[in-house]
Amino acid sequence: MSNWITDRQPDKNGEYLVTLNGYNFKYVHIYSWANDLYAIDDFDFARYRYKKKTERAGWYYYDDEYGYHEVDGILAWQELPEPYKGEEE
Repeated sequence: MSNWITDRQPDKNGEYLVTLNGYNFKYVHIYSWANDLYAIDDFDFARYRYKKKTERAGWYYYDDEYGYHEVDGILAWQELPEPYKGEEE
C-alpha cells in the first residue's frame, strides 16, 4: 500500500516527503508546503505580500547559496515518517 497523495495538497504548513520529476528520472526529496507563501516571513516572496491581496499556496525550499525558492513539478507527497529511535533498553 502506498502512502503517496496525488489528488490534493497538504492542509497544513510543514515539511513533507515529495516525489518530483528530474530530467530523466523521478526522485524523492523533503520540501516545505505553505498555504500562503506571502505570509512566511523568511520566504523571499514575503516582500510581495503587501502588493498581493490574495493568498498563494505552494512548495518551497531553502538553498544556502541562493535563499528560498518555490518548487514546481511535485507529483506526490506524504507525511514525514517518524525518526528512528533505536532499540529500547
